[in-house]
Amino acid sequence: MNQYKYKSLFLALFAVSMLHAQVFKDTKKSSFKVSKNAVLEINANHTDVIIETWNKNTVAIEATIEVEGLPKEKAKSIIQAWEFEALGNKNKVQITSKSGDRMFIEYGNFDFKFENFDFPEIDIDLEALSKIEFRTIKIPDIDIEKLNLPEIPDLKILEDFNFSNYKKDSSYAKEWKERVRDVVDELQHSDWRIQVDSLRNSTEFKHQMERLKMEMKTLKINLQNEKERIFIDKKALKEALEIANKQSKKAMIVHKRHWTKSKRDSLKSTVEKSTRREIRIRGNSSNAAVKKRLKIKVPASMKFDLNIRHGKVKLPKGANHVSATISYGEFISEGLGEGAHHININHGPVQIESINSGSISLKNVPYAWFGTFSNASMFVNSGEVTIDRIGENCSLNQKFGKLSIHQLAKDFKQLNVVLDYAKGDFSFADTPLSFIISNKDSRIDKPSSFVNSQSDIKGGVTVDNGYQLDEKSTNKLILTGIYSTVKIN
Repeated sequence: MNQYKYKSLFLALFAVSMLHAQVFKDTKKSSFKVSKNAVLEINANHTDVIIETWNKNTVAIEATIEVEGLPKEKAKSIIQAWEFEALGNKNKVQITSKSGDRMFIEYGNFDFKFENFDFPEIDIDLEALSKIEFRTIKIPDIDIEKLNLPEIPDLKILEDFNFSNYKKDSSYAKEWKERVRDVVDELQHSDWRIQVDSLRNSTEFKHQMERLKMEMKTLKINLQNEKERIFIDKKALKEALEIANKQSKKAMIVHKRHWTKSKRDSLKSTVEKSTRREIRIRGNSSNAAVKKRLKIKVPASMKFDLNIRHGKVKLPKGANHVSATISYGEFISEGLGEGAHHININHGPVQIESINSGSISLKNVPYAWFGTFSNASMFVNSGEVTIDRIGENCSLNQKFGKLSIHQLAKDFKQLNVVLDYAKGDFSFADTPLSFIISNKDSRIDKPSSFVNSQSDIKGGVTVDNGYQLDEKSTNKLILTGIYSTVKIN
């Protein structure tokens, strides 16, 4: 009898494992004859896009969807719901790949380590967390009513820092700081501050904080051992992705990456490993997953107009006239070709072997690496950016985060760098240049090879003029530091 039970159990487990291992796949193929300089337009989400070049005047598309861990009928319905379309003529090819069902998304290789992570004791956005469905992780809460928090007094309304006003009048920053100081002083000397100090010393408050600390320890362990599955709907999507992005940024800061050419292979491996995204279908097994991929072959003269969300984009070497907006996904290029490129990346890593013209905008990127950067401009709002080599005529604007430059070309002509509440680490040794360095409440460490020929102070800004190696050099460095820390080697 027992032997029969064991056999039955074995058969049941075998059947379940077979269901989970079953993969249902569908492939769609299309091709279009195109003329020289035709445009490839892609609008996709939750889809990886891999583009290659070949010596034919044809665009060949292979679109694949895989469904794993579901019964045949359910998998078939998901495949049929895939909104894929390819249209084209000799001048333009348009590809659409969208999800036809509500889903979960799992970021398979974002397994962050938190051993050096200092969780805050009080500053927790419970409202935002409560809108997200965490299946296995219990979020600690605080009994606010028991704490009897004092009401915050009415204070002067403090406006956000206005960068437009600052550009018009450099004294604006000083006035704004004085207004901030007044508000802080008012708060420091108010009855509210006394009540808060009294509250912090109360037994109930200490009890609540001790309990919260213990629960945060438990949360830390759960975060290490469990993968977060976030249900995506119209209301929770923004909050969920912001939390994931914050975790990504903090984890990347803990494990700071100092990219050099010797570490390039390691960076490529990290990008590849971080791109596995599995779409989880609502109401089904946690092992159910959907993967979508577009593999496209194009002529070398093709132009690109890309709009991708939640997907990896890999471009071939020499891709021309690239216009791309990538959100919550990776962007990988083996080297951009001719034309003025316009690339916008939000919330995702970037790897570009070389760019010789155009503009790049990065927002909340955990890391970005460039091999050679020439004849181009870049604006970064929060991110860690590394450039191996600066070519000629570049403009870089870094707001928050860190910018590292490893080498200047011998004939770079002009480099304009603005650091705004950011860090800079630059290797400019052995390159003749003249410089204009403007310092607004920043720390700028210059090497002994930088010779000052003139210094002025205007409106609280220190301006140093000088040179390195050659007083008559035609290379020009214009560096501006605003509340930033800069080290030049």
